Amino acid sequence: MWHQSRTTVIAASLVLAACSTTSQVEQVNMYRTQQDRECQSKGYRPGTQDYQTCLQVVAMNQSAVNGVATTAALMPLAILGAFISDKRVKRDVAEVGRLPNGIRVYRFRYYWSDQVFVGVLAQEVAQVVPEAVIRGGDGYLRVNYARLGTRLLTWEEWIGPSSMAQRIN
Repeated sequence: MWHQSRTTVIAASLVLAACSTTSQVEQVNMYRTQQDRECQSKGYRPGTQDYQTCLQVVAMNQSAVNGVATTAALMPLAILGAFISDKRVKRDVAEVGRLPNGIRVYRFRYYWSDQVFVGVLAQEVAQVVPEAVIRGGDGYLRVNYARLGTRLLTWEEWIGPSSMAQRIN
């Protein structure tokens, strides 16, 4: 747990260092505080894997609602490693395309969220690009999307004007 907390601090420092203005730093801090409050209000304890997963989902939801400005709030979690992508935590799963390497891409919701995302299933990725998959301390699989040459998207990003769907399919 200490290593994970230390890594979080280092990753957050990297994001803050990348911000070019004081207002950007303040905005990242504001979003991170909102994420912390929301996850703690749902009963997740800081330092647990469930808490880290909650932070990821809340950050992605903020990004979907507020646009690119909140992407910086999600960066520390992406730097930490992979996004939870285990099929056991997803619902309403429907295939929407394939990556060039044949890995299927799906539209889905996490069980704890109504936000629709587009991404892969870790179990399938493990068969094609095993180095992109890690198992978290909670037993769930996570995918490092950067190793696949893509990223986890919201449904709005997938179907938007600069649609990733057109570039992948």
